[in-house]
Amino acid sequence: MSKPTRAEAIAELEERVRDTLYAEFAELGQLDLDVVNYMASRITNTILNEGDFDQDRGVTDSEIRFEFFFLFEEFVQRIFVKPNEEE
Repeated sequence: MSKPTRAEAIAELEERVRDTLYAEFAELGQLDLDVVNYMASRITNTILNEGDFDQDRGVTDSEIRFEFFFLFEEFVQRIFVKPNEEE
């Protein structure tokens, strides 16, 4: 069996990220699929940009969960944390 191309490996990684998110956080099933796809894409891109992706080794569920929490923290800050208002 031949080694998958980089594009195929990235597509598999994004699918794995999505599957891991659904398995670990069943509540995500209540969100619109576009939102989950966006989160999976952001996590996948982060893994790729940080150089953590090795086609032979893959990515662990722990790495995916870590990136999810980091992304979730960013969302919460954008939504709920307001810049200091001038008094």
